Amino acid sequence: MIDYLFIGAHPDDCEIFAGGSILHLKQLGASVGILDLTRGERGSFGSMELRKQELDAATQLMNLDYRKTLDLEDAGVSNTRESREKIIAVLQELKPEILVSFPGKCRHPDHENTHLLVRQSMFLSGLGKKGSNTKSGIHRASALIEFIEFYPDLSPSFVIDITPYYQKKKELVKCYSSQVLLDEKKKIDPKHTTLIKSPAFWNNFEGKARWFGSLVGVEFGEAYHYPFPLKLSNPLLHLQRSYK
Repeated sequence: MIDYLFIGAHPDDCEIFAGGSILHLKQLGASVGILDLTRGERGSFGSMELRKQELDAATQLMNLDYRKTLDLEDAGVSNTRESREKIIAVLQELKPEILVSFPGKCRHPDHENTHLLVRQSMFLSGLGKKGSNTKSGIHRASALIEFIEFYPDLSPSFVIDITPYYQKKKELVKCYSSQVLLDEKKKIDPKHTTLIKSPAFWNNFEGKARWFGSLVGVEFGEAYHYPFPLKLSNPLLHLQRSYK
């Protein structure tokens, strides 16, 4: 069994949107894994060999307990039975307590479809009747929480303080040097770049982290959305001011 399983559509997704939280959870002693649905083979930059090297470097920095790529089609992630069965097999094998993935509204279609795939696979992995993979035993995670992508219209349900890990999170993302600028201020011809391979990405990266951190009185934060009421056994532990 694993405590947390983060699920992204492409290599670098989980690092960009939740890298600080992963580092924090590992520091707390939790077991953490990442499931990448594709290898990012349709990316504008970087060969498959280079992207695999980048993923391996980031994985080592995070000291993950598990990482796997499912080889779904990049820029073609869709909510099909075959894709669900691949995810269900992982969920029933690993038996994660908490799933973390994209929200339902995202800039990238693969990200939106990942949300649908994960949400439906989470439910189906808990079914024991015909149509579910039961070789590893049925299992349904306790919760699916959503990291917030580029659209800021979701209200955060909670924020994780990543201030101690912010610089290392940047190191994680810069492991993917074919996809992002190592020089955060470098100007590139707009005809030969992408959103994340631009100074605008790094401005967004820092701006979001500072904004989410400001909501809870810390320097840098990562925000998450949960669509249901949270049950708290001791509100004081969660609601006391951190900036007394």
